[in-house]
Amino acid sequence: MCNSLKCSFLTVAAVAVTLGLSQGAFADSDHSRGQLLRCTASPRGDFFIDQAVRLDMSGGVLYAMTSNTLTSIDVSDPADPFEISSVVLSSSLRNMVVEGDTAYCLDLDSILHCVDVSDPANMQVVSSTDVPAPAGVTIPWTSLLSAADGHIFLPHGGNNSRFISAFDVMNPAVPIHVTTFTPPAEIEVQFWGTAMASLDSLIAVATGLPVNSVLLFDTSDPSNPVFMSQVLMNSSS
Repeated sequence: MCNSLKCSFLTVAAVAVTLGLSQGAFADSDHSRGQLLRCTASPRGDFFIDQAVRLDMSGGVLYAMTSNTLTSIDVSDPADPFEISSVVLSSSLRNMVVEGDTAYCLDLDSILHCVDVSDPANMQVVSSTDVPAPAGVTIPWTSLLSAADGHIFLPHGGNNSRFISAFDVMNPAVPIHVTTFTPPAEIEVQFWGTAMASLDSLIAVATGLPVNSVLLFDTSDPSNPVFMSQVLMNSSS
């Protein structure tokens, strides 16, 4: 996968994504869970990349999340990446996004963990908040969306679910549940929140069955998101 002493970090990252996203765990210690990738590109010596569920980058730092740990990796020099620090959060982490000085990590126990990453060498968990689920929905889906206006949006999973929860995280130490909203009743949804994206005050939520589509919401007022339109997606035969 990589040539000794000549493998660039970009090559490592590409292979990592191909393998389902991977966490950098640069260490001399024994990795009981095994390694997906081993490369001797760094002058600092060998490092290992274990499986991870999410990656994000901010300010020359790569943040990699496994099922229980968030790790910060210095990639300011892509030819010489190295682990900065790590913090254990939960045994069931599923999604993560970094916004400003905070990493937001969601687990399958419906808990949103806010981690202060202003100092990547000393990451600190500042809050762990239960995400309230509407009746009949037990856990959030595995897509986590962070908006630029200090709010994040979490779709609740499960067949026939139609709910999205909005949280005010302007103070990550005290996340505030703002509202839970749904698309109009006439839009039938069986598979909900398969993917999400955001741009300023616009969020997009992908759905599947009875039609594959993308729903667009205006979140200029996060306490009262407004459904804007449905984009129908063609399915391949």
